[in-house]
Amino acid sequence: MDKKLVNIWGVNTGIKFGRGRHELNIGYYWLTFNSFLRLLDLRKDASKVININYYTKTDLYFFSLMYRPNLIDNRRWRFSIPVELGIGATQSTDNKLLNDLMIWRRNDFFMPTQIGAYLKWKATRWVGFSIQGGYRYALYQQNLPTNYNGAYYSLGFTMESEIFTDSYQWAKKSLKKRKEQRGKP
Repeated sequence: MDKKLVNIWGVNTGIKFGRGRHELNIGYYWLTFNSFLRLLDLRKDASKVININYYTKTDLYFFSLMYRPNLIDNRRWRFSIPVELGIGATQSTDNKLLNDLMIWRRNDFFMPTQIGAYLKWKATRWVGFSIQGGYRYALYQQNLPTNYNGAYYSLGFTMESEIFTDSYQWAKKSLKKRKEQRGKP
């Protein structure tokens, strides 16, 4: 089994409901295009094998729907157990090394599901930092060249909804002050 660490980037947003005790998020995640350039294979069974003829580019992307019950949610901390279900695809192409001519291309479908633990520290009223870890399992995968099942972790920066409401209130007050100042002789 090919055990490689991969860096999957992502963004998500959502809504809170039930007095803030529950969240529903949608997300988009991707593996950086050209992230697997298989020119050099250093595994023990193929040590020092260099593929001069071609290399493989792999692109991965998926959308996910996440439900997160907030078990702890106070002024500074939030702890929850997120559960996610996604749908996405990978695209693999073999390209010639010297002229980047595509030899073959394959699109593959998969459905990842994830469960984990999420912890957020609200540094201020407007921003916070988060860490999440868990396990990802592909419920369905069609001809995937790589196995994406396994443990995952995530480090994040969060913007709280108060940044938007406070900005709106500040802008509203500023406009009101300007109007009042223009009205005075």
